[in-house]
Amino acid sequence: MVTRDFHYLLAAVACPAHSEADAWHGPRPNLKESAPKKIAIITRLCHEYVALKRSDLRHPRLRILEVEIQNLDTQLCFIKRPAELLVGIVQRYYRQNLDSVETGLALGVKPPAVRQTIWRLHRTWKRMRHHT
Repeated sequence: MVTRDFHYLLAAVACPAHSEADAWHGPRPNLKESAPKKIAIITRLCHEYVALKRSDLRHPRLRILEVEIQNLDTQLCFIKRPAELLVGIVQRYYRQNLDSVETGLALGVKPPAVRQTIWRLHRTWKRMRHHT
């Protein structure tokens, strides 16, 4: 049961778009398979960012591209080392009482990703308790 619970938590945190039924019963998406697609998107966005920055330093799309690239980079971090990040976030946030900034710095992820992960874990745990 522990392994199943961990896979459920991992699926809920890493792929929140999938339904609860998918996480419990259906096939789990292989997170590593999505990495090359995300890398290709980041590469394309980086090229666009550099081209815009060279032409106009104040272009409004620059900030949007920065955020999109950072979000994809964080997703790649979770794909590459999901268990390490999930356990690290829980350990540092709950056991060591670090805030999201300190936890993020220790693990190499942004504080909003830490807060979002904590929120998703909490929501998933509540759903698991009602499901059993």
